[in-house]
Amino acid sequence: MVKLKVDHKANLEKFLTHLEANQYSPRTIYSYKVELSLFLDWLAVREISLHIINEYKLRLGSTCKTYSINTVLCSIRAYLDFMNLQGFDILAPSAIRNLKGTAPIRNKALTLDEIKALLEAPDKYAPREFTAFRDRAILELFFSTGMRLSALIALNLKDDHHDPLKLIGKGKVERTVYITPRCRVYLDRYLSIRRDNRSPALFTGRKHSRISQRMVQHLIEVYFKRLNITGKRVSPHWLRHSFATCLSEQGVDTKVIQELLGHKYIQTTGMYLHPSTEFIKGRLQDYHPLAQI
Repeated sequence: MVKLKVDHKANLEKFLTHLEANQYSPRTIYSYKVELSLFLDWLAVREISLHIINEYKLRLGSTCKTYSINTVLCSIRAYLDFMNLQGFDILAPSAIRNLKGTAPIRNKALTLDEIKALLEAPDKYAPREFTAFRDRAILELFFSTGMRLSALIALNLKDDHHDPLKLIGKGKVERTVYITPRCRVYLDRYLSIRRDNRSPALFTGRKHSRISQRMVQHLIEVYFKRLNITGKRVSPHWLRHSFATCLSEQGVDTKVIQELLGHKYIQTTGMYLHPSTEFIKGRLQDYHPLAQI
C-alpha cells in the first residue's frame, strides 16, 4: 500500500456517501457520522494508531458505558476498513478490540398479544379515518413481511402490491416478501381511500409527500404509549425483530426466517431472535428427556 497523507474530514464524507450508495439506513449513517466526527475532531492531525485508539478508549471510559464505547469502536473499524479498501496504509480494523465485560442486553420482542394490540391500535386511537387506514396498513405490512423501514417507505402506488412482493434490499439486491391475506385486506382498505395522486408514494404524510422514517417512528411511539407497552424497544426495526421471534416461536425454521428477512448470513438472523423466558421454559418441559420424571 502507498503511504499517503490522510485528509480524514474529506474521507469521512466519502465514507458516508459509500454507506448511502450501499443503502444503509439514514439512522445508521447518522450514527456513524456523529461518532466518527467526534473521534476525528479529537484526533486532530495525529495518525490513527493502536496507541491513539487506546487513548480514546480511556477518554470515553470516563463518561460512557462499555456497550456505548464498543459501538464507537465498531464505527471506527468500519471507517478504517473503507480507508484500507481505498489504498491507504492505515491501522488494520482487526487490531481494534472491543472492551471486555459487556453485560449482555436482554432484549424483549413483542408478545403475540402485544402484536395484535398494536395492529388494532390505529382503528382505536388514530385521529381520522385516513390516518387510521394508513397506519394499520403500515403496521400490517411490517408484521406480514418483516420488511425494513427503508423498503416500506420506498413503496410506490404504481408498484404491484400483490403477493409475492418484490423489494430492493440492502446492496440493491432484489428479494421477495409475502403478504398475508389479513394484510391484503387492510392494504386494500387503505388503497380504497388513497385517491390523491400528487405523490407517487404508497404511504404519504404531511402535505401529501412521501411519509418519512421519522414519522413512522413517531406513530409507533404514539401507539406504544397509548397501549402502555413498557420494557420493550420502540422502533420500526424492533418490529422486524418481533416478526422474526414470533415466527421462530411458532416453529418456523431459522433458515426460512433468514430468507424472509433477506439476511446474507444465518448468524445475523440468530441475533434477531429473542425467545421469551416462558417459551424457553416451555420448550425445556416439552423436550427434556427427564422433565416429566
